[in-house]
Amino acid sequence: MPTDNSNEATAQKMPQNFDALSGKIVEDISSGGSGSAFRDELNNMNPQQLLEFNRSLSNAVFQHNLEHFRTPEQMLGYEAQLDAKTGQIRDIDVLARNNTNDAVRNLNRIDLLDSGKIGEEIDQKQELDFQTNPYEDLHRSREHLQRLSKDSDEAGKESQEALRERSIADMRDANRDADENKLRQLEDNMNENLGIKPKQNTTRADDLNSPLGREYKYPQAVEEEIDNNYRHFRQADGMREPRYEQRNPEMQLYNEFKPR
Repeated sequence: MPTDNSNEATAQKMPQNFDALSGKIVEDISSGGSGSAFRDELNNMNPQQLLEFNRSLSNAVFQHNLEHFRTPEQMLGYEAQLDAKTGQIRDIDVLARNNTNDAVRNLNRIDLLDSGKIGEEIDQKQELDFQTNPYEDLHRSREHLQRLSKDSDEAGKESQEALRERSIADMRDANRDADENKLRQLEDNMNENLGIKPKQNTTRADDLNSPLGREYKYPQAVEEEIDNNYRHFRQADGMREPRYEQRNPEMQLYNEFKPR
């Protein structure tokens, strides 16, 4: 009977130590590298190996950020996305501070995994998010201000539908040079993102209190309104003292980057 060498072949392909590999990737990217030297190794992993590697890399980024909370310019972000049907990992990104004077990005998004057509779809989704995320964050800031401000007149508040329509109109106006088909894609993407809960297994760099800051440079007027809305909300809610996490950077980082 022929010997089954499949397990042996898999073992030969599997890295001996995921933690060591993750540490090398974090060191490379935090030093300004692109992670390109590790892509072939990652793309040769089977689905189970990728799941194990994902946990290891998530922990490595978490530990790196705990060590560098006093130097936020050296901190990293991390995102992994799963195929909704199979549960397999289809995209792994690490975000690092952009040290160049880029007109668009505050952070570099380093894609470590090539997942063929599904990976292309994820990249296309990220491109739509780049254009709609500022207006989603703007909408959420308006919702916070309206819902929780103590000095707001209930009768004068916009309906949720009207509030969303105003934010979508702002997005469409900012992209008025696009054709109607593209505008519809952007509107659908924005509605989809506003209708779902934030992903629990990712670290989103655009969150208001993220130590990384926003991934993309927002239009100045949008950024100013977002910041002003949250500032007024905090004042209206009596939040004069910094939150516990803001007084304790280690706790803030733990809550922000802890592996999910």
